[in-house]
Amino acid sequence: MIRYRPCRAPDRALRGQLRDLANERRRFGYRRLFVLLRREGEPSAINRIYRLYRKRVGYVGYPT
Repeated sequence: MIRYRPCRAPDRALRGQLRDLANERRRFGYRRLFVLLRREGEPSAINRIYRLYRKRVGYVGYPT
């Protein structure tokens, strides 16, 4: 049986960049971080940024 293998590039660099920006600007949400990443030249879509923000970075701006 042949199964689909995703060929997406690993997200390590993007996750680190997103985490750094989120820690730097704690009150920014994923939309504003998306704009900052776009200004730095990141071609990823907002859905991918949202998925990474929710999954890896978490909501760093709000106390838990």
